[in-house]
Order: sequence, then C-alpha cells, then structure tokens
Amino acid sequence: QFRMNTSGNIVLTGGNVGIGTVSPTSDLDVYGASTPKITVRSGNGTSASIKLQRVAENDTSTDFEIKNDGGELKIIGDNTSQNEYQTLKITTTTHTFFTNNAEKMRITSGGCVGIGNNTPQRNLSVFK
Repeated sequence: QFRMNTSGNIVLTGGNVGIGTVSPTSDLDVYGASTPKITVRSGNGTSASIKLQRVAENDTSTDFEIKNDGGELKIIGDNTSQNEYQTLKITTTTHTFFTNNAEKMRITSGGCVGIGNNTPQRNLSVFK
C-alpha cells in the first residue's frame, strides 16, 4: 500500500521500491543502464551521510555510517559504548585508518605509509 499520513510523509507498507526497474529485488532497488548513482545532499552544505543500522538508533549493536563531513569521506562505527568512532578518513591528500578512535596508519599523497606515525617521510615508516 502507498499512502500519505497526516504529517505529510509518504508510507509504503509491504513490497519493494524500484527506481529504474519494474522488478525490484530488495527493499530499495536502484537500477541504471550505465553508472547509476544515488545522491544524498545537505541543505546547508556541511555534511551528508548514509547510516547502516542493525536494529534501532543507539542500540548496543554496532552501526556504521558513510559520511561526507566537510569534504572528508569518513567511515564511522557507532553504538552506545563507542559513540562515532572513526575507522577511516579519506581526504585529497591522505588516507587515515583508525582503531578505537586512535590513528594507527596513514598513507600520504606522496605514497609514504606511516604505521604509528602520522607524518611519514619515507615509503614505509613504522613506530612502536
């Protein structure tokens, strides 16, 4: 069923939604003959994200969020015991990897890799 509730929200109960397909195979199935894309846009230009949740907001199951945060691509893990811990941050000049919200590895645009070192000057720089 397809209806609009009193708040103005469009509600679909049962079935799948297809964009570009008449035979959707999942809850939301987007099909394009060549290079399909989905756009999520921020009205004020600060950030936009897609959140992947297992159960409900702020439950004890880990959620993940793919976020454009002011031009930085971030993958964030989030639950009630670890609120918005970054796992990956990508900018135009670095790829940074985190564990337990602490930077553990960085790859620079010059190809230098730092493990335990956030300012690597050589191809591979490892600090204990």
